[in-house]
Amino acid sequence: MFLNCNTDENDDKCERSFVKEAERSVKEIEFGVKYAQVSNILEKNDLIAFINIRSLEDQMCCVELNLGGYLIVSREFDTIDKNLREENILKRKNHYETIESLMFNFSPMFAKIFNELVCEKLKFY
Repeated sequence: MFLNCNTDENDDKCERSFVKEAERSVKEIEFGVKYAQVSNILEKNDLIAFINIRSLEDQMCCVELNLGGYLIVSREFDTIDKNLREENILKRKNHYETIESLMFNFSPMFAKIFNELVCEKLKFY
């Protein structure tokens, strides 16, 4: 999914890949959320990017995208709750390989709409 970010020559490519991956993630979920946008306030670099999400249930979160995947780091936009982040890392909670798996756990309405769309597409096969 991501470029090898261990060499200096890949730094620009890695940064773009994480920002682009975060932007792709926003596009992938926009059908089933009220709001999703890559944070312009929190750091974006070769190892990290952040996405702000407001679910259809009006729940907010800030999601960290890193080499390990997607991690909920706050219940507010553009914020990192260090206690929540550490708890999620230590207990291996709220860390997901895909944005869809995060959204399935974060928003029941997202899961419902996603499943309905899949069923609609399968009707044509």
